[in-house]
This record gives sequence, C-alpha cells and structure tokens, in this order.
Amino acid sequence: VKTVAGFLNTDGGTLLIGVGPDLKTVGLDQDYEKVKPKNGDGFVNRLTTHLINAIGNVPVSRTRARIVVREGREICRVDVAAMPDGVRAKTSKADSVFFARLNNSTRALPEVDVASYLATRPSHLMTGLTAGCPGAPIPDAKNRQMVQLERNALLRRLGRRRPGAD
Repeated sequence: VKTVAGFLNTDGGTLLIGVGPDLKTVGLDQDYEKVKPKNGDGFVNRLTTHLINAIGNVPVSRTRARIVVREGREICRVDVAAMPDGVRAKTSKADSVFFARLNNSTRALPEVDVASYLATRPSHLMTGLTAGCPGAPIPDAKNRQMVQLERNALLRRLGRRRPGAD
C-alpha cells in the first residue's frame, strides 16, 4: 500500500512483488498459499481488494497488476500511474497518510507539507497527462488551463512563483 500510494503521489512507477531487495526472484508460491484460488488470479484479486480498502476505487483504477514470469518463477508486476490530485492511504497505524517517493524510498509527508508538495508537482501530473498511463483522463484545453490557473494561484498563496506563470 505504501509504495503504491507513493507512486500515485509522485511520478508513477512499477512495483515488483516476488523480487527481493537483492533483485533475486523469490516468486509468489508462499503468497499463493494465502489466497483463493491459489494462483495468480487469486493473488491479483486479493491485492486489488487490499488496495481498494486502503486507498479507494479511483486510485486503484490507475494501477495495473499482472502476473509475469521472471527467471522461471511467477511474480506480480504492478504498474502505477500518477494520480493528479494525490491520494491518502489508510494504514494499520493511521486512517490518512500521504506517502511520496523521495529518491529510492517511500516516505510519509507531514500534513503541513502536503499542499506545498502537490502545488509544486509537474504540470503534466496535475492535468493527468502522464504518458502511457492507463485510465489517465485527457482534459480538454479549457480544463488544462483551469488546472494551471488554480495551480498558479495556490503557488502564489504559498509565496512561490513559477517562472513564466500568469
């Protein structure tokens, strides 16, 4: 949940489940024992349900989970598109946490920093125009202009100004 939420709130990304931190393929056999049916379909269904419960249906619609074979073992590849408005996740410790990818890690941002973080995201994320993202809305020119004007107004309220804004 943490990594998927972080990808949604940053630039998107890909999570490989069944691959260790040393990049060795461990597979999903142990995970399959905990799901029904005990196969890739059962795993993806359980993962989807878990994500919906933690971050909601709309953010999960910006993910694509599929089983792929790597080094002779099944792993789950989860491609995540950036979420234009950001998303908060429900965790075992808190009902609303805003995660972001910072370099190679996912971190919880303090609530006081969230508005500033969202305001300084690249404009292609604010409008949902992330290349190759399944389900990304394609706003018309008027909608893009409105999003940009709202973003610039928020930046002014925060005391920042983008070069060439307005």
